[in-house]
Amino acid sequence: MPSMGRRSSAMERTGNDSRSPYSSPKDDLAEINVHPKGTCDKCDGPHMTDDCPIFKKARDDHPDAKRGNSKGIGDVGGDNFILRGGRVVPQPGDGSCLFHSLAFGIGGRATARELRRDICNFVERNAELSIADTPLKDWIKWDGGGTVTSYARRMAIGGWGGGIEMAAFSQMRRVNVHVFERCSTGFKRISAFNVTGAAKTIRVLYRGGVHYDALE
Repeated sequence: MPSMGRRSSAMERTGNDSRSPYSSPKDDLAEINVHPKGTCDKCDGPHMTDDCPIFKKARDDHPDAKRGNSKGIGDVGGDNFILRGGRVVPQPGDGSCLFHSLAFGIGGRATARELRRDICNFVERNAELSIADTPLKDWIKWDGGGTVTSYARRMAIGGWGGGIEMAAFSQMRRVNVHVFERCSTGFKRISAFNVTGAAKTIRVLYRGGVHYDALE
């Protein structure tokens, strides 16, 4: 599903080592310095781990290192909340279904296209905004989106929305966004983007693959 809390594979390194058992420390260093994909154990960038310009603290001090307690971008923990009386409102499967669903939930006359543009402008202007104890720019990097500017401008044109867009929308409009999946007893909440003093809570239904519908 569109990412709501997953970190990129770059942050889940296995530590597998294919070097020859006969290589010397000098050979190892040479291999590291010429590796085409970089070797930083914090961000996989083309620099040594100790010189990482992105994560300047020790790896274990970064939220992603605490795998047992780390937060997802829309984490709900183990609350297992079930909505038993919801009504599904289908939205177009045109690549902007999440934005249609959010526009429906917020009411008013904003279109999915306008909402996509507004969210992307907000993302581009708020790279340092903290979401689940982590700057928005880092969520974008871990999601494989590159820089905040390139991600926002690309998403403004097209692309499936997900956790980053819901988190930004929640902050931008000061509303809660709760994501549900169908279950045998109704709809189970699988993700939540909450803000203090929210004016309302908007529900969306994740239908699998890359589709969302509105949920009342």
